[in-house]
Amino acid sequence: MEDSNYWTLSTTIADGEKYDIEGFNIWEYKWINTGQYFFKKDPVRQINTKISVYEINIQEKSVKFGATEISNGAWIIYTHYK
Repeated sequence: MEDSNYWTLSTTIADGEKYDIEGFNIWEYKWINTGQYFFKKDPVRQINTKISVYEINIQEKSVKFGATEISNGAWIIYTHYK
């Protein structure tokens, strides 16, 4: 389990809506589930929610982010600032 203190809410977006992390649109790459997760309060329902950690690989670079689908087609995205 990841330390939730190092993850911050970045956005709430619709499925497929353009969103860049470190200059890369996350929807243009395969999300690889790292098996890691953390818990944060869902900003909409205010309940403790399990957030999975994903990574996308672009050439020699790996970008990690937390994400969970909070309703059909609606996602919350977290970024790591450690």
